[in-house]
Amino acid sequence: MNLFTRQSEAQRFLLRIVPKGFHWWVGGVVDSREKLDSLAAKFSEHYGTDLKPHQRSWRKKKGLANAHLVVAPTSKHELEGGYVWFLIASDGGGPIQENSKLKDARTNPGRVVWNDYVLYSDQRHRLEGGGTRWSWHIKPDVQRQLDHHIGQLLKTAPQELAGFLEMQTRRPMHHGIRTWLTRLIRRAHQNWSRMYPGKEWRGWDPSRPLPSFGQYKKCIEIED
Repeated sequence: MNLFTRQSEAQRFLLRIVPKGFHWWVGGVVDSREKLDSLAAKFSEHYGTDLKPHQRSWRKKKGLANAHLVVAPTSKHELEGGYVWFLIASDGGGPIQENSKLKDARTNPGRVVWNDYVLYSDQRHRLEGGGTRWSWHIKPDVQRQLDHHIGQLLKTAPQELAGFLEMQTRRPMHHGIRTWLTRLIRRAHQNWSRMYPGKEWRGWDPSRPLPSFGQYKKCIEIED
């Protein structure tokens, strides 16, 4: 079992292995450590989630699927004392590929979703070398909700806008999230300047790059 203390670290692990062929997954939530340990023992016995690297290598050579169990505590806004879990598997034969609940992370209906976040690949800008890049992104419906809320704040409570945007910068700074948040801040600043000309902007400087995931961890405690 890959048990992480933070959602952001578990997301990084998923971001590392899904593009490497672990496209099949199923997930859920348990409400206690006792239930988690029972689930982990079951997956270890049936799917080999605790195998050592050389054992995984042997299975791969034999055309058998490998699997990981990825776990993190639920956030303080969710189930108190619970755990989010993801069973991730590669292509190949064996019992896990007989699990009818597995989803394919490469397809729109099967994307790996974690609260407000969704994992998928998108096109790199040509200045970044082109090709595709996997990253965590904010779900489209959540983006629309946040856009609407920012519009309402600009109209009815502009003094609260800087604090709201600061709260958004506490999200884990994966590339997709950082790119989205940069656009969000720039658009909010443009609307602020248009609606309140001459009034000081107290939010994040839109010309200042947001920190990368690693840099961000060094400068601030992330709330997951």
